[in-house]
Amino acid sequence: MPAKRSRRRRRRKEADIDGWLDKYGGELAQYIGLDLLGLNDKEIKEVLRKPVELVYGSPYSRPNAETIAKRFKRYYENLSPLIASAILEVRKELTRDQLEFVVNNIGKAILAYAPRIYKEIIKHEAHGLLGVARRLWVNHWMMTKTKTPPAECPNCGFNALMPDLTCLVCGASVSERKLKAHLKLEEQIKELVKTLSNNELRELYNKGYVLINGLGIKPPTEFRERIDIEVHLSSHEKSLIKEEMKRRGML
Repeated sequence: MPAKRSRRRRRRKEADIDGWLDKYGGELAQYIGLDLLGLNDKEIKEVLRKPVELVYGSPYSRPNAETIAKRFKRYYENLSPLIASAILEVRKELTRDQLEFVVNNIGKAILAYAPRIYKEIIKHEAHGLLGVARRLWVNHWMMTKTKTPPAECPNCGFNALMPDLTCLVCGASVSERKLKAHLKLEEQIKELVKTLSNNELRELYNKGYVLINGLGIKPPTEFRERIDIEVHLSSHEKSLIKEEMKRRGML
């Protein structure tokens, strides 16, 4: 009996997605506005294959382009990231229109494609899209990775700087000096020391480093998260802590 069921499964009809796209792909692209992005017929077929598979329905049916287009509109929030990701896969270079479509539709896939998207934004000098991409990145990072965002990269502005001071988006390797300047660390230390207890202040001075993430700086006494960057303080930066200790009569 199991063998018979196995043979029945092998004989089960599968939808001819490629054949459907050969016939209706161009028409579907017009219905959903994909024809305006300058993709050729082969690229349109590649871009639409996965989304069409998901909404095609019964393999015994033969829906027309209008029917599939209506299903696309119904599930567009889930399908648009697939289309945007596919465009990045099939195109070695993007036009400005394609780039705008990708940034506005990539969704959580930004976490996988941000390095490519950033390069395209810089190439096209599409500075208006940079803020959109940065917000998209940090929002989806906090939803799927860690609730606290990583530190902001001084080079690209994405919250993507890792504890080893390399950026996941632009690939830059940042020096502590550059990070400190970007964060205006001196000013942040002056504000931080005012909020610490005497014990916390003394430990900060003795350990000589702060932890940095996308929310700012914190003392070594606070919980260390896996995205925190340990930044060692210079003698001048430590002197700011010492001044506060003197003011409190701790020295």
